[in-house]
Amino acid sequence: MSLTLENAAGQPVTYSVYRFAGNRATYRSPASSDLVQDEIIISTQDPARAANSYGNRRSSVNMLRTHGVPVPNQGEEVVKTIKFDLITSIPSGLAEAEVDEFIARMAALLGQPAVLKQIVVSGQTQV
Repeated sequence: MSLTLENAAGQPVTYSVYRFAGNRATYRSPASSDLVQDEIIISTQDPARAANSYGNRRSSVNMLRTHGVPVPNQGEEVVKTIKFDLITSIPSGLAEAEVDEFIARMAALLGQPAVLKQIVVSGQTQV
């Protein structure tokens, strides 16, 4: 199984299963190695039912990539990791239409690179 995404140039980038255990899967791109990280980690946790609730399914998608970053006043680079997390908590029993609506809105936000850049690079919360 694999995940295929597009890079900024619109070219496909395929992530293949590297490791799978229980409720967690790690996918790596061909650029990954012992020194370079380019991976997606997907995990999920089953709902815990209580007396008055069916519980929430908790899931996460973590995207990690390493890049060289300049060191101030030294003219050198160090390798740092870029991390982007998508964390969800969906109540069990929620109508599928409600889940679809929520996913559509999140996809619309993620589909706005300029807005995301304002948030994650500039630190703006009012976009």
